[in-house]
Amino acid sequence: MHYGSVKSIDAAFLEAVVALSIYGENDAAEPVEFVIDTGFTEDAALPLDIINRLGLLPADGTVELALADGSIDRFERYTAYMLWHGQLREVRVLDLGSEPLLGMELLRGCNISIDAAPGGIVTIAELPAAS
Repeated sequence: MHYGSVKSIDAAFLEAVVALSIYGENDAAEPVEFVIDTGFTEDAALPLDIINRLGLLPADGTVELALADGSIDRFERYTAYMLWHGQLREVRVLDLGSEPLLGMELLRGCNISIDAAPGGIVTIAELPAAS
């Protein structure tokens, strides 16, 4: 299970965040606060400075995504590793030029609970395996 919190960006805007360690080449690791983004379909996104510090290598080419404004753009994919529910898991990271995001592909098979108030608790739990 992973825990995070709800941060108040200003009086009108809240973000659900969870701190996770991300691993790159040569065992480089960095703790990162990820914003949960249910509109982001990939595993995760990181700013280029973190991608470079971790020495992440390009993965399987680029991915085309529809952005919130309706435009389509292409983004480079990188390979990273994350401790996810007690297991080291390979994740595909995109450089979207934004803050770190946790996307729905990584959250697949999880229950997300968010107490949507400043300082609220965020919980990400694995769903039981289907029988």
